[in-house]
Amino acid sequence: RCLSNFGFDHSNEGTQEYGDVSGMMGSSDGQDEGPMKCFNAAKSWQTGWFSDKSINMNIGGSEATDNCLETDITGQADYVAVDTTQTILVKMNRASSLGRDLFLMYNKKTGVNSGTSEGGDTVMVVEAGAEGTGYAESWLMGKLGAGQSQTFAGYLGDDRDLVI
Repeated sequence: RCLSNFGFDHSNEGTQEYGDVSGMMGSSDGQDEGPMKCFNAAKSWQTGWFSDKSINMNIGGSEATDNCLETDITGQADYVAVDTTQTILVKMNRASSLGRDLFLMYNKKTGVNSGTSEGGDTVMVVEAGAEGTGYAESWLMGKLGAGQSQTFAGYLGDDRDLVI
């Protein structure tokens, strides 16, 4: 993977290395000229490309300052077409003692992301370390369609759950 030379580590799902095929750092499709797909949410945060349309919130532990967020997430393929009041990417920072952070992004299957191999047109929930800024593996944790939610039991520490 030549993108590893640029500081991007594998995108995994469950116990399968390279298992998150929604973005470029999952297993390869073996094509020379494609497929047209972007990075997953954690790798997208690492690039910094969507910083003007991103939300960074602190959850869990004594450092928690954000308890609730309600926002519409727009796909990264629509970046140019949306204004800065719309959200492309969300990072949920956990206290370092609790482990890796969560990243959310709508995996819209169109344009530059029309070749995504997994979770097209769903909100992808991805977990990664290194504060999302350095070389770190990521794990696909969930795919949410319209009206769906996912509960991460005990994710916020002291027996508190996180509901997305």
